[in-house]
Amino acid sequence: MKKTKWIVGSLVIVAVVVALSLLKLDDNIVYFYTPREVFAPDLDVWGKNIKIGGMVKVGSVQKDMADMRLTFVMTDFKGHDIVVQHRGTPPDLFKEGQGVVTEGYFDRTQKTMQSHTLMVKHSEEYRVPHDTEMQNKELLIKSILGN
Repeated sequence: MKKTKWIVGSLVIVAVVVALSLLKLDDNIVYFYTPREVFAPDLDVWGKNIKIGGMVKVGSVQKDMADMRLTFVMTDFKGHDIVVQHRGTPPDLFKEGQGVVTEGYFDRTQKTMQSHTLMVKHSEEYRVPHDTEMQNKELLIKSILGN
């Protein structure tokens, strides 16, 4: 009888620890989406911290260094564009035509992303540093958008 109490008590404690861990873990999970996915009608991202990955549209970057604001359009080249507003210093590799992942809050009605984290996606293909003309943009787009 004493052994049964220990087993039941241990199972209850383990169940409580697992349940609390899962509840806390759900608060810290950040989901990753493409621009096309965030416009899906069945996806509810309102008020949730998410990551969106795409390409910086050429000619869309606006910098306001006095207020440390960066605004640009992220695209998937399939008609899904998102205006990203980021406050802070952009990464060194940030430029037009570059793959980026932004983390923040997305407003579907305004098609805007309030970004608090900005990461640059680069090709996993190594090139000699002076060989900048040979960057494979098709490979970069494929690695970001998975198409």
